[in-house]
Amino acid sequence: MKELRIALVGCGVMGNLFLERWTGVSGARVEAVCDLNTDILPPLAARFDAEAHSDWQSMLISRSFDAVQI
Repeated sequence: MKELRIALVGCGVMGNLFLERWTGVSGARVEAVCDLNTDILPPLAARFDAEAHSDWQSMLISRSFDAVQI
């Protein structure tokens, strides 16, 4: 089965909830996180072994994802 590659835009309270839920989905992997608050990005990206972005457009140009959750 192919792994579902996820990008998440918005890493506030709801974004963190979504991240936690995605970790429990078999065959899914959050590969990138994006938020305007660059202070929260490095630890969040490290926790989920994902790329950190502060601009959603450059994130989507940088690579291919199967789904983007906003």
